[in-house]
Amino acid sequence: MNNHQSNFKLVLIIVITLCIVVSLLNAQNNETIKVIKDVPFKTIVCDDGQKVPLCLNIYKQGQSEKQAKPLIVFLHGGGFHAGEKEDPKIIALCERLCNLGYVTATVEYRTGIRRKNKECFVRAVLNGMVDTQDALNFLVKNRIKYAIDCEYIYLGGMSAGAIVALHYAYWDAHEIVDFLQQHKLSHLHECNSQIKKRIALCGLINCWGAIINPNWIANNNTAVVSVHGTKDRFAPYKKGSPCHMFWLPKIYGSGTIDKVAKECGIPSLLKAYKGMRHGHDSRSPYMDTTITAIQSFINCTSKNNCKQSQLYTLESLENSSIIK
Repeated sequence: MNNHQSNFKLVLIIVITLCIVVSLLNAQNNETIKVIKDVPFKTIVCDDGQKVPLCLNIYKQGQSEKQAKPLIVFLHGGGFHAGEKEDPKIIALCERLCNLGYVTATVEYRTGIRRKNKECFVRAVLNGMVDTQDALNFLVKNRIKYAIDCEYIYLGGMSAGAIVALHYAYWDAHEIVDFLQQHKLSHLHECNSQIKKRIALCGLINCWGAIINPNWIANNNTAVVSVHGTKDRFAPYKKGSPCHMFWLPKIYGSGTIDKVAKECGIPSLLKAYKGMRHGHDSRSPYMDTTITAIQSFINCTSKNNCKQSQLYTLESLENSSIIK
């Protein structure tokens, strides 16, 4: 009995010691992340004439870290009428990916859509694209200050933020003009004119987002990773109206985006969560799989890889147990 008790105590001490070590290591990892909050990158004028700054939060490793690292910029969700850059899901992604060696950032963009009609929806997407452009320009301009490697810039988002990111990459100026004229929205051309030369992206991170016209994907060869629930009713997995609002433009979700991208020879990775609805929270068991899919995608879309290598590697990843 004494021997058993002694062995039990020894095992207990070892387990407790390991738990303490793991806790200390986790604490140390958290301490190495420096969060630079509420950095203004532009000022907008509201309808009432009030000037309001749009800000971003930047996550980077260590105060003394000077080595330039890839940049991942995230746009929050919220249906274009709500949401904030401090969304726990976005923070979780930024912190986890920062610990993996990236500079990450969350960006504010104009929300507060007043009426749920086609014009307001399109205006919200275009305004989001303009604000994204300005945020990226700010980060590139301050690349030395924030230790950013501008050769490796990734843009991503969740829900409405992913919709903005997808259109920023794939909806080019000529297609915007044609769409606005076709839908009698030419008065929104002012938004289009504000989107100057766009920042070159290494890849897109699409978390339960969608695009108005999947044919626009052919305009750009930017690689994309998509994470989406197959039962999503807000941003349909394949095709449908946002939130079942049939008067809004039809949108095409990750199932269609992945298919069209591959048909166009664009590197694409899809992680479909069978039966999941609109997104998952930061503590969901899906989060680890989402992080793994994003990291695998970034590793495969390095500019050191050729296009065919990207396609082969991403297809292998989709069929592997790594991101199941």
